[in-house]
Amino acid sequence: MQAILKSVKGIKPLAEKLFHNELENAGLHPNARRYSTDIKDLSIRLSFHASGTGYEFIRSIFTLPTSRSIRNYLSSVNCIPGHLHNVMMQLGEDIKNKLYDGRCILVLDGMATRKFAGYDPQLKAYMGMCTIQDEDELEDVHEQLATECLVFMLVGVDPRWKKRLPVGYWFTRHDTANNVGNLVKETLQFSHQHGIDVVGLVFDGLVANIAMVNKLGANIKLDDLKNSFPRPITGEPVFVMLDAPHMMKLSRNLIGEYDLFISGFNLPATWRDFLALLEKQEETGFKSGNRFTRKHAEYHTNKMKVALAVQTLSESVATSLDDGRDDGLFPGSEATSFFARTMNELFDFCNSRSPRATGTRTPLRPENFEEKKERMNGILEILQNLKLRPKQKKCAQKSKKNKDAQPSKNKKDAHTSTKKKSVQNTKKKTEDLIFVKDS
Repeated sequence: MQAILKSVKGIKPLAEKLFHNELENAGLHPNARRYSTDIKDLSIRLSFHASGTGYEFIRSIFTLPTSRSIRNYLSSVNCIPGHLHNVMMQLGEDIKNKLYDGRCILVLDGMATRKFAGYDPQLKAYMGMCTIQDEDELEDVHEQLATECLVFMLVGVDPRWKKRLPVGYWFTRHDTANNVGNLVKETLQFSHQHGIDVVGLVFDGLVANIAMVNKLGANIKLDDLKNSFPRPITGEPVFVMLDAPHMMKLSRNLIGEYDLFISGFNLPATWRDFLALLEKQEETGFKSGNRFTRKHAEYHTNKMKVALAVQTLSESVATSLDDGRDDGLFPGSEATSFFARTMNELFDFCNSRSPRATGTRTPLRPENFEEKKERMNGILEILQNLKLRPKQKKCAQKSKKNKDAQPSKNKKDAHTSTKKKSVQNTKKKTEDLIFVKDS
């Protein structure tokens, strides 16, 4: 075997390990195969990055552990709900060895889960119950099934840090400002102990998250904006950022539910212009250089998909409305195309990644800082002066519901009113008969 390996020049260490593994396990029964630590780590990485079908295809070529064996390997890792100290410890070691810079962003988000309690044989306990409880709640929630999973992740600022590492998760029924704020404080403290420098906090626009950062020392209000709060131990600022994709979804939902009056335009920006564009494209069978489809128009069934919101409020859709208006279509859609183009520019500013990007995706640099600042202040003024009006169709439906929801009379009053009406009708018929007889 050594002679064969020596004859092959320039073989990589991983290829050599795979070759050794094939020689040792290829002819053995599956239950008699034994894998080295390197092969186990390789299998875990492959099963993580590839789908189940993809990993099974790789197993058809190489002799690797089964998916069940990989689950057994990972079951020994301590990842019970709470802070994952082993992840922070390994991350601290990598930073100490200068594999990458220690500055990172803390990202938190809640994910809906199905109510289910499963038994973990390693922990000898049932999983799926609530693991955090608010101080104001009197009843014990640890025996109740969770409906949500709150996840904390660390994302590196250094490009060499290519992993999004989960550093904690908790099962809960709902997020509160006190719960999330205490968990953020603890995460910042543990991160500091392991040499991790958390410089920012990213979250979506949930009301509990806004209240949480306000309690920590920030202020998410336009009249008195403060975009940072002090770190618990060092006092250094932790900058607060709202998740740009989630904000785009909220902007799409806003124009979908309301007519938006923008200063400088006589008619509002409305969702009806997007529907008119869709109808024209379906009528002709051609798309005018955009990705707007029926799925984008019926966004209520796909509210969580960011791509649909970004492709709706995009430069291509705004240009399609402008071109159609020049040809006599979509009259009065100036405000709609202006709103779509403005939100597209704002999203590109928050989503600029490539240093070679041009146009609205140009990254922030010292030489264009003043220009970008002036433009963002202009967009901020536009959004501050927005005026909302509910759709007329929704107003009519609401008034109809309110009319139906009015409290009805009791049975006695209803019976009395019916009886009075019948008496009046009988009286009228009798008078008509007398009049006919006399005549």
